[in-house]
Amino acid sequence: NITQDNLRAPALFCMLLAGILLWLPSSFLHRHVCALLVLTGAAVLMGDGTALAFYGVVLAALACALWLCRQRWASHQQANRIRALADAATLMSLLLAAMPHQQLLTHMFDFQSDLSRHWIKVVYPAGMGIILLSVVAWLIRDMKGLMRWSVLGITALVAMLAQPAPGLVLTIALGLALFHASNRSWLVLLPVFATFYLFVLYYSLHISLLEKSLLMILCGAILLAGGRLMPRWSRLRT
Repeated sequence: NITQDNLRAPALFCMLLAGILLWLPSSFLHRHVCALLVLTGAAVLMGDGTALAFYGVVLAALACALWLCRQRWASHQQANRIRALADAATLMSLLLAAMPHQQLLTHMFDFQSDLSRHWIKVVYPAGMGIILLSVVAWLIRDMKGLMRWSVLGITALVAMLAQPAPGLVLTIALGLALFHASNRSWLVLLPVFATFYLFVLYYSLHISLLEKSLLMILCGAILLAGGRLMPRWSRLRT
């Protein structure tokens, strides 16, 4: 169990040591391992499931923000380290997004508290929905009028309908940010995580199979309708 008190001291030591080593001149692999160890050590120190859930949402927001602003830090002298942190935050957030599905991770995280379970189920869907809406809002910041509000409305509706699958919402948000950053490596890997979270949604027991099917159909119909209507609105505007 990674939340046991006897692991906190080694986790803190590992996090501090990796943080120091991250700043030393090193290779691509070394920087990424150090960044991942820093974030993993911090996850162990979170301990309680509720704190870890908030940490996962913060990491997801950090990863999206870093990829959306890649053009700003790509030429920075610390760009290699920022890239390592962005990759580590992306991976950690995708892994931690499985937290709401306790049946898969009972032996990995502390889900003994009913209050923790409740907050995890609240924090992740709400957090991932806000992150997706924020990413879309940033990407369409130059849009104005009806089209902008229509895109935001469609995004908010999809985020609400997809609450039972926060991991899928996260993959969509990260996919948009990574596409904007032109990161081909992660764009190849993201479908693997999306498939995993579809699998998790299908076999989860918190809602019925009929409800899952209806939610996916509604989300698909909304996205298809939006994809057809927005070009028409754009032509009408011009």
